[in-house]
Amino acid sequence: MSKAILVMDMPSSCSKCKFMYEFYGVKKCQLLNILENGGKAIISTDTLTTGRKECCPLKPVPEKKQHTLYSIGAWNSGYNACIDEIVKGGA
Repeated sequence: MSKAILVMDMPSSCSKCKFMYEFYGVKKCQLLNILENGGKAIISTDTLTTGRKECCPLKPVPEKKQHTLYSIGAWNSGYNACIDEIVKGGA
C-alpha cells in the first residue's frame, strides 16, 4: 500500500488536535478510531489538556542532521533538504 504524509502543526495536547471529536459526550480521536477499528480511542481528561496519548499516530518532523567529522556531508545535506521541503510544504 502506498504511503502519504500530512503536514500540520503538531498539537500540544489532544484538546488542540484537529482529529479530536465528541460523540455522545465522550471525546474520541478520529485517527486512533480508524487505526483501532473504532471504539477504543476514548481520551482521558488528563490527556486532553496536558499532552498526547503515547499511541498517537502523529509524529514530529525529525530534526536536521548536523555535519560531524564522521558524517557524510552529502548525505546530511540531502536529508536536511528533504526536511526543509516537508516543513515548507506545511507552512
